Amino acid sequence: MYGRSLDPAGYETGLEYGGRWRRLIAAFVDGLIVYLVTWLLTAPVLGLGTMYEGGFARRTAANLIAGVVAFAYYVLQHGRWGRTLGKRVMSLRVVRADDADAISYGQAAWRLLFEYLVTVATCGVGGLVDVAWILWDKRRQALHDKVARTIVVRARPEMPDPYVKEHRF
Repeated sequence: MYGRSLDPAGYETGLEYGGRWRRLIAAFVDGLIVYLVTWLLTAPVLGLGTMYEGGFARRTAANLIAGVVAFAYYVLQHGRWGRTLGKRVMSLRVVRADDADAISYGQAAWRLLFEYLVTVATCGVGGLVDVAWILWDKRRQALHDKVARTIVVRARPEMPDPYVKEHRF
């Protein structure tokens, strides 16, 4: 278990929630990485400005590649280590809200999918509300954290890592 005990309502008593500025900076770093990888993959084949200009087919292809890159980047890292490169830089980790243990790949996928769906369904407004939710939430959960039952916490070096499983023989 990553943290100390949780009270019956699910609110932890020993973990430090990820700070708002830390999460913002981590999201910026991650977004920049996803954008650069997407650009490196699409530019040589589809052209330099394909995500924003060109024909419908080119823009669609570029955006599909961006979706695959983002899905792989976030889901694989959150599911395996509970943190992306941006979260590593900012000493943050995603854990289950009920017991502060490692999240599953399914939870990692649902976090991302919910964020994407609410953003697309509301022409961006829902995405802003989703991430702004941490401004007033007690546990600093975004809406995608709530639906996936996750929290973002400070990953201090002295704390055990729930993603490191002991090997038993």
